[in-house]
Amino acid sequence: MSRRDELLAYAEGVKGFMPRDEGLALYEWSNAHGERAHRGTWLEVGAWCGKSAVYLGAAAEASSSVLYSLDHHHGSEENQAGWEHFDPTLVDPVDGRLNTLPTWQRTIADAQLEATVFALVGPSTLVAAHFAQPLDILFIDGGHGHDVAWPTTRPGCPRSSSADSS
Repeated sequence: MSRRDELLAYAEGVKGFMPRDEGLALYEWSNAHGERAHRGTWLEVGAWCGKSAVYLGAAAEASSSVLYSLDHHHGSEENQAGWEHFDPTLVDPVDGRLNTLPTWQRTIADAQLEATVFALVGPSTLVAAHFAQPLDILFIDGGHGHDVAWPTTRPGCPRSSSADSS
């Protein structure tokens, strides 16, 4: 089995909400971009437990690119207790808050992507204000509410180094 096939198969079993067809489309698009622009800098905003990071990471690894995976790792509103997508296995027993970071770390380690995919932990607007690296790919899949998603696209957001926005 090829490394690509191994990672894409592994992604299927990772905890998360991305359907396989969307994950494969994300992989194909980012892989095609990576083939045109090796050694790029990529950023995903919203990481949950690492499912999309594996799809993106597979393509990043193939093109010697780097993927920064940004999340505060405490879940969106729909992931909190009492909401549809709450997962009690992700609650930190010490402080009672949702904490997906340990699961994300295990996902990336098990996929053997630690040399390609790097965690950025914090609020996206704060990290964006201090992230000056031009980006070859920006994938936004964080909180989906207006007040959460919209600031990510405002000035101060990392800038693209490419005209390719397909």
